[in-house]
Amino acid sequence: MTSSMKSAIIHPKLLTYGLNKDNSLAFIEDVPNGLACGCVCPCCKEPLIARNKGKYRKKHFAHSSGCDCSGYYETALHLLAKEIIKTEKAIMLPEYRGFESQQIVFEKVEIEERKDCSNLQPDCVGITKEGLRLHIEFFVTHPVDDYKRSKIKNGNINCIEIKISPDYPLDKEQLKEFILNCVESRDWINYPYGESLYDEKQKEIIIAYREQHPELRALKVERCHNCEIIGNSIDHAETTNKKYHEFIDLYKNRILLFSAMGHPIFSFCGGK
Repeated sequence: MTSSMKSAIIHPKLLTYGLNKDNSLAFIEDVPNGLACGCVCPCCKEPLIARNKGKYRKKHFAHSSGCDCSGYYETALHLLAKEIIKTEKAIMLPEYRGFESQQIVFEKVEIEERKDCSNLQPDCVGITKEGLRLHIEFFVTHPVDDYKRSKIKNGNINCIEIKISPDYPLDKEQLKEFILNCVESRDWINYPYGESLYDEKQKEIIIAYREQHPELRALKVERCHNCEIIGNSIDHAETTNKKYHEFIDLYKNRILLFSAMGHPIFSFCGGK
């Protein structure tokens, strides 16, 4: 086994980003060798030694004490993700209740600022040119806890959580591709704006359906469960109420239409 292979096994997670004096991330290839790099560990703030002159090992930072702290790699991943959001001003959103995933572009990005009555400090807040505010949380080792989730929901805050594996390569281009263009490993914690879009879409469908079938009326779907015509089973109603066979078919189609966007809320009734 060669020395380089041994190094890869002993150091599976090499630190390739340190913190500059201005608290910005510095890539290993952009700083002088040794202590002259002037960088500290993103996690414990210990001075780092830049090892970027070797012929066999990958260039990386090492703690000046010779003992790496436990959270250096995950902290660097977290900081790099926030830097990418701040620079690129965009992320890929996950789907929401039938609305496909899409990339959202921000006009401004705030990093770890408290600017609302909830007193929350998210990793990032993206602000669109229309004024929509979206909290962005990166989950590397610690997900958003129940207490914070509750505050987000009670505060009516739009918030997304993006999970980044602690083993993800500390590579800026790969991480940028993941944040900007991938739909995996991200979930909505709360999305009141999306809920308003969903409500508007429902209204559009209801209006269009009413125009196509003026003989029908819209009811809360719960009222259909006790209906003498439909009963508790559409199949039962179909066999016992031949008079309403056409309505049953319309009812089935309506359920399918709304299921594509979530769960059914309204039914269209042709009964008396």
